[in-house]
Amino acid sequence: MFFNFATDIKTTGDSALKIFDKGVKWASLGWDLCRYTADFTQRTLLMANLLRRRGNQYFEYEEAGQPPITPFPLETVMDGRELERPVNRLLVRVMDRRTLETGRRSELGDQTKRPIIFQDPDAGRGLISASRDTSEIGLSIDTGHPTFLILVLPETVRNQTMDDLIAATQVFTKKVIEVCPHEKPLAFIGNCQAGWQMALSSSTPAGLPGPIVPVGAPLSYWSRGAKSNSLRYTGGICLGTWLPLFLGDIGDGIIDGLPPLNFELFDIDRHPILDSLKWLQEVDDERKISVFLTQQKWVYGFHQIEARQFYWIIRELFIGNRLERGLASLDREPLDMRRIKEAIIFTSYGDTITPVAQGIGWIPRVWSTTDEMKRAGVKIALIHHERAGHLAIFVSAKVADKEHRQILGVLGDDFDTLAPGLYRMELTETGDHPTRYTTTFHEIDVEEIRASLDDSDRLLFHRMAVVSEVFDRLYRITARPLVQIMSNPISADVLHRLHPMRFRVSAWADRRNPLALFIKTGADAIRKNRVAMDRENLFFKMESFNRNLLGIGLEFFKETRDSAYALIFNSLYSDGNPLMKFYLPASLFSDDKVDPAQVALQQFPSLFRDIPETLKVKPETLLCRWQNPWIKGLSLDPESPFLPSPDLWKQWMQPAFFAGGMKGTWPWPIFDLDRIPVPDWSPLVKLMGVTADSFQPLMADINRWSSQLGMNSIGRYSKQISLRD
Repeated sequence: MFFNFATDIKTTGDSALKIFDKGVKWASLGWDLCRYTADFTQRTLLMANLLRRRGNQYFEYEEAGQPPITPFPLETVMDGRELERPVNRLLVRVMDRRTLETGRRSELGDQTKRPIIFQDPDAGRGLISASRDTSEIGLSIDTGHPTFLILVLPETVRNQTMDDLIAATQVFTKKVIEVCPHEKPLAFIGNCQAGWQMALSSSTPAGLPGPIVPVGAPLSYWSRGAKSNSLRYTGGICLGTWLPLFLGDIGDGIIDGLPPLNFELFDIDRHPILDSLKWLQEVDDERKISVFLTQQKWVYGFHQIEARQFYWIIRELFIGNRLERGLASLDREPLDMRRIKEAIIFTSYGDTITPVAQGIGWIPRVWSTTDEMKRAGVKIALIHHERAGHLAIFVSAKVADKEHRQILGVLGDDFDTLAPGLYRMELTETGDHPTRYTTTFHEIDVEEIRASLDDSDRLLFHRMAVVSEVFDRLYRITARPLVQIMSNPISADVLHRLHPMRFRVSAWADRRNPLALFIKTGADAIRKNRVAMDRENLFFKMESFNRNLLGIGLEFFKETRDSAYALIFNSLYSDGNPLMKFYLPASLFSDDKVDPAQVALQQFPSLFRDIPETLKVKPETLLCRWQNPWIKGLSLDPESPFLPSPDLWKQWMQPAFFAGGMKGTWPWPIFDLDRIPVPDWSPLVKLMGVTADSFQPLMADINRWSSQLGMNSIGRYSKQISLRD
């Protein structure tokens, strides 16, 4: 991890100087280089074989249905797919079967404290809460809590929405109360997306019965602390919600595995290439290789997200910040964060995906004073980590053994005894062998959080939300109908298979890469004749030095990119852009709760006229919809619907098939020319005409706006001339 650029440069420089210390035997450098070259070649092939095993494991895990990666047995309590409003969620109870020799509980009868419901995020990656023995869930069982988990299934339910998911959470909560009644209300713990989903559930009129613990969960999406993060500006640079709409359209209504890719793009200083270089030096250790394969199974367990659900998340939360501002609603009921009565909020200063400001910035905007919180009976505790990255907050054993252990400890009794108010939760070491901690709560004021926030660019985000509505509408009335016509399950499956993260793994597997068999043969031969090199070899140390140097370079790139993102965002939405100052003046946003959709409707009415019915219909008669009988009749490979099956491919490759082409006949006998329908292009032609017609009022408004802007500029210029004269 590279948290401090200057410190990393100094550390790396010191390492480089040590390499050329007086202890180096210059006469043996040639021999060391030969040994290193041979060793590096062997390790490279062994690493390639490890990637091959990872690729095979990926397919085996997918074919098994991506079962939860957990050391604990799970007992299904309720299947969300069978609810009246079906969702891809599964309520399970974690059954502790560990032996007494481990020093942990093994009987459910020992679990006498309040029940806890954990929830996994939509991002996938397997069972993020319980992927190892020392985890949030393992500690929950150890401390005596009946433990339940809301699992996210890999395949989404078509047309499910956020309304359905929040309604399912209420059903699951009632079921847990029925199965495991307790005098104290349930507690809820959610990581990242699951954290703000629990905040959504608590903000509904029904609410949640007990305290919630959002871990690394963004709740205040426009907030900024002392340091800005590039993810904060991404929505504005991409011009808003039209992109999620487009991704959903080309995915045939499904968003596939995007969140993990975002982690890599924005946390680029923790890029997997650095891990690969680290594992390159560990390929001789079978125990570590086993850890690597288990970890990679978890990392590449992708989940789907329904397009409408994903669009709601981006529009309502990340772009519009409507939850904090009281503008969001579910099932036609407004959401109000004042309904969150008890919460422990866990964030980290090393988290670039969910900075501390975005985790706690909503508090001073929802509650003007601490006394107001107390009168409403609200109790919120804050706990911060100094260095942990976004994923480390959830899966690091060190974080689990310290912060999560103490959070679960206070959920038992201490937190209930606190009076309403705002607190900072601090941990103090009490012993060395083993290290243990005591927890204390220090009351703080809302003003302390308010002082840590920087609202200087909040106007820019108001404008960004309006621009998002404008481009969203532009996409809907122009390109979207054509994109929907062209999209289909086969094209979506091709994109699914070519997803950068998925293809990076699958390309090494035996069933996708014939060369992988040669890799296996070569690796087996190396294993039998492997002679590991001395780790004190000068060139081996230089390899570690170069890996560290690459990490510094990636961090430098990340810092530069973040600054560039902020600069681009400011140039787009500040008063320096005359379009913003003219069409979206600051006076439109004097009220922080102004609805961007209403502002867009007011300023750009031509975009919000009724869409013609033709633009809402997806013609099914076009050839590109893959509805033709000869397409349906093909024997396609079930593992790759876009490609012919191996038997059909062999049949096509026979010389006799090509001979027919010499006689002027169809060279592929599998097709029948008489059965190939002539496509009806009239719907497409009509669609293009209607789309062009829909541009007429828009173009008229653009001409009017341009004239107004031009006259305004000329008038301002003339006034400056007169003042100079």
